[in-house]
Amino acid sequence: MKTNNYFLFISTSDNDNCCIKLMTDNFIELNTLIFSSNKNLINVINPYINEILNKYNLEFHDIKRIYITIGPGSFTGIKVSVSVLKTFAMVFNQVRFFIINDLKYKCIGNGISLIDAKSDKLYIAVYDNNIELIPPKLIIKQEEIKYITQYPNLHVYHYDKKTNFEFDVNIAKLFVEIINPIETLEPLYLKDPI
Repeated sequence: MKTNNYFLFISTSDNDNCCIKLMTDNFIELNTLIFSSNKNLINVINPYINEILNKYNLEFHDIKRIYITIGPGSFTGIKVSVSVLKTFAMVFNQVRFFIINDLKYKCIGNGISLIDAKSDKLYIAVYDNNIELIPPKLIIKQEEIKYITQYPNLHVYHYDKKTNFEFDVNIAKLFVEIINPIETLEPLYLKDPI
């Protein structure tokens, strides 16, 4: 039976590990697709969203909230998830939109979060109980130890690949609602595209 209260979680910042989740309003996971974009994400994201919705006889207007990660990560992946959100915003005025940066998401708002940025660089951010101590930035790998030493009480989350896409009511609280995403939403690019 349809509740008419569904939401999507979309994370496409890593081309090799993308995720779309369909959940009910009370955070019951109905379906999760974890997939590789094969550098062709723009062509697969809509069919995957359609596949999930069709499986439960849902339509786009049944989605009431969308949660996305906005980077840092793959330039194309970030652009695609932001584009999906903006497209929903243009077409469906009943949808609420929530965003989080990938670093905060991956440490669930508590710890030293590191993501491989390629070319001997890392993306880093530091959070202590959801308080941002170091905002997302790009560093060289050798600087990693400086931050680990500076915050010895915080757990280090080093993700080269994220395959476990957790999502529950507590994680949802870390996201920030964005009003008028068409005009205000900006992806988090910390380095120029290759």
